[in-house]
Amino acid sequence: MSHSTVRSRPAAQVPRAVLLLLALLLGVLAAPGRAEAVICPGATTDQTPVVVEPESADSTTTTPVLSTVLETYNGVGSISGSLFVTDSSGNAVAGTPMATGTVLSGRRLTYQVPAGALSVGTAYKWWVTASISACVHASSSPISFTPTSSTSSPGTTTGPDSVTITGSSLTAETAKSDSTACSGSPCPLSPNPATLDVGGDGTSHWVSALRPDLSAIPAGSTIDSATLALTSSACLGGCAGGTLDIGLAQDDVTTLADGPSLAAVSTTLTASGTESAGTYDITTLVAEWANGDVADDGILLSASDGTTATSGVGYAGPTAASGAASIKVTYTPPAVPSAPTSLTTTAGDGGVLVAWAEPASTGYVEGENATDNDDPGDGVSSYTVSAVNAAGSTVATATTSTTTEALLTGLTDGTSYTVKVSATNPVGTGPAASATGVSPEAVPGGPAQYIQAAGQMLNARDGLQKGTYTTSTAALASDSYSAYVSTWLGYESTADAGVHTAEAANSESETSDTTTLSNSLAALSADGGTVTVYTTADETFTTVDTKTGTTDTIPGEAIDQDAYTFSVAGTVPQISQAADADALVKPVTAASEITAYSATLDGTPASTASALTTDSGTGYLTAGTETVSSSGGHRANLSGVVAWANKWYRGTYNGFSDDCTDFASRAIHYGGKLNENTPSVPPLHHSDDHYWFQSHGTFGATTSYSWAGAYHQANFQSIEGSYFYHYAQDVAPGDLIFANWSGSSASGISHTGVVVKNDGGNIYIDQHSNTRHNEPLYKDGSQKTWSSGHPNLHVWVVYPHTKF
Repeated sequence: MSHSTVRSRPAAQVPRAVLLLLALLLGVLAAPGRAEAVICPGATTDQTPVVVEPESADSTTTTPVLSTVLETYNGVGSISGSLFVTDSSGNAVAGTPMATGTVLSGRRLTYQVPAGALSVGTAYKWWVTASISACVHASSSPISFTPTSSTSSPGTTTGPDSVTITGSSLTAETAKSDSTACSGSPCPLSPNPATLDVGGDGTSHWVSALRPDLSAIPAGSTIDSATLALTSSACLGGCAGGTLDIGLAQDDVTTLADGPSLAAVSTTLTASGTESAGTYDITTLVAEWANGDVADDGILLSASDGTTATSGVGYAGPTAASGAASIKVTYTPPAVPSAPTSLTTTAGDGGVLVAWAEPASTGYVEGENATDNDDPGDGVSSYTVSAVNAAGSTVATATTSTTTEALLTGLTDGTSYTVKVSATNPVGTGPAASATGVSPEAVPGGPAQYIQAAGQMLNARDGLQKGTYTTSTAALASDSYSAYVSTWLGYESTADAGVHTAEAANSESETSDTTTLSNSLAALSADGGTVTVYTTADETFTTVDTKTGTTDTIPGEAIDQDAYTFSVAGTVPQISQAADADALVKPVTAASEITAYSATLDGTPASTASALTTDSGTGYLTAGTETVSSSGGHRANLSGVVAWANKWYRGTYNGFSDDCTDFASRAIHYGGKLNENTPSVPPLHHSDDHYWFQSHGTFGATTSYSWAGAYHQANFQSIEGSYFYHYAQDVAPGDLIFANWSGSSASGISHTGVVVKNDGGNIYIDQHSNTRHNEPLYKDGSQKTWSSGHPNLHVWVVYPHTKF
């Protein structure tokens, strides 16, 4: 049985002024080096934000993930958080605070502490303060933790099965790389040569290549080790012992005609060693091939001193009678997944909302050559969730392949159930994680009133955004539960009506806008003072854009996992809080998206790229032209990026609870065909923004910060020399767009999307977290949309590319 957590929305709140006063009197907020909660000038005590359910993952390691949900008092706009860590003596670790970030209300502020900042055996405390208008409003209580293990590089392992690739299974080529080496012309490649020549002799230079046939390795295997064995059989000009570079080829080496063409092939994932070493670790290279993350185009063998080499080596080829070149691969065959982890349950009226994290071992490594080809997942094809009664009978079941949460309905209030979750991959179904004693509970007056009230409010917001109504009173005039939501809609209405204003100012309008609810559950808080509705809100809308002088009709969709909390203390229930449901119910894991930045630990951004130019008065994007360029390397196939994003915006789960940047990374990798840049030992470099990867191999599943963190992806693009635009009208579909909800600093970037359309400077976006398709940048409702921070929102757009 796995560890499980039973969750509920926080109990009904004591008035914030009372909580604040008690906290200050009792000294709860007086931890060393910690800012006390205060009220900003001009604010009132009921406007303090809320820090909800701080939690961590991997807190027994030196790289814990620290996270909390932040909410504004009215659910509108963005909120800034500061994360503090102190040691047992009260000394601040890595700055005061360690990290900061700004998120939309109801979302998670998350930071993973990089290796080197914390020590094994040392006791620490961490907490978060929340602020609006640059002063501290509220703070969480300190949470203690003590790392018991480091996250230093794990040792390599040897799989139970192995295969040695040599002879005809290892295609080889070699040739002189000088352009005029053969009677003034390029030398043709020699297939399957007796020797693989690398280096030079003072007059000529050689390059060689190998391409293995990996068909003997079962699909889905984990590559544990791969060793290239090369035996020196001759010297070229001398045996000075230079360095051999082994690079993953970006073009199929078997399709090239001559030495200069082979030498010009771009490579990445380079391994190296002395030319006389004899064996070379190419585990990461082979794992990328076997997993299907990159095409098996072969490896290039070249001297590190290239065209200046005056010595070199001739290695015995794969068909040599003695010392033949070979690649030995050890691997773990695919198996069923282990049990899902971090199981959480939220019991409600007649049902239970179940969430979990992926298994520690998915048992099956899935890459670009997966069965769905262009939306590789995490190796798990589906999850099965069930509720079992005391008699052992399964009374409710749900199956999902697109997320790590499910709603079980049809359960009896007051009855205890065991909830089970199991994962299935192409091999089969693994063991289940389980949570016992899960008991649904009725809510006062039944769930329908709360669910219908939430639906009526969301459709009233749609009417305000479309321009059908200009006031919240008018928008709710015909609704049966208007009294439940009128105060809350009043908070939202100014921003919602602003959508119509902003779109009209930029030649956009909406001809339809409707929201439907599904998978809804109403849950009572522990003290009975509040009821929270967890629901999937699916908004469909049509934007008419005339910016270019022609009419463009653009269908769009927005899917949110919402949580609306109703206070039931009065005669009429009232919405008192709103949040992202996934942020509340899904567990925090090492795969949670980073939304905070540390000036001390993350360093200075690689460049000072400016956000898109805006009008200082209106905040709208301004017109202008520019010449788009980037410094060499590979540019993404932008049409492929758009096609992938449009196909998979509802797409499959990839192991991330908040995956906006993972979605963008997959779009430019699988759709745009940009190759990853994976280091030889991924766990040692996952926080280094010079790399961009998701790796499955001997070191386990490792994802770079740049793959799944918005700031880090933007920083990676800066390091690669990618072009950041100045003006919206030159932005191309397929580009990546980043947001800082509250300022102009690139270090504050906390969200990523994919540009899928541009009508004369009107940008449309696909994204995850939350799910959006063809959403106009100016659809600036107060929550979970791009312009929610207007006029403080700043956006950066980059033409994605890599140097390698």
